[in-house]
Amino acid sequence: MLAGASVPGPYVLVGASHGGYMTMSYALYYPSETAGLVFVGSVGHCTCVVSEVEPGQFELASVSFGARPVVVLRASLTDGRDLASRATNSILVNANSTHFVAQEPQLVVEATRLVAAAVRSGTPLPPCAQTPRHGARALLPRDRHLAARSTA
Repeated sequence: MLAGASVPGPYVLVGASHGGYMTMSYALYYPSETAGLVFVGSVGHCTCVVSEVEPGQFELASVSFGARPVVVLRASLTDGRDLASRATNSILVNANSTHFVAQEPQLVVEATRLVAAAVRSGTPLPPCAQTPRHGARALLPRDRHLAARSTA
């Protein structure tokens, strides 16, 4: 869709819930077009057969993200550690949400901005520190909070 609209890659992909499988599938088949990833309450393990998209069988558990920046927004129903461990450049955020992390759009937007900034600058994601956020415990960059910025 983006290529058809003349939006050149590589892309920062965001996958929520089972959309994480599609994000991993894209990273598996098109690694040079995948610049960074954000997983929103996604599960990392699955053996899937994909015949409609690309013929063949593949195991998503084997997908590695290497040094690409990856932020995993972990819900209480998902672990997230598996996805974060697949990259050497990742942040794991404990969103303290059931499965609907996307109900906190500021968190998703800020995670995406953080990954996009790392891609644009060619630098790793900032170091993390455990910091409270809206009553949640989150692994956050020391110099930026994954939350809505106040304009006050």
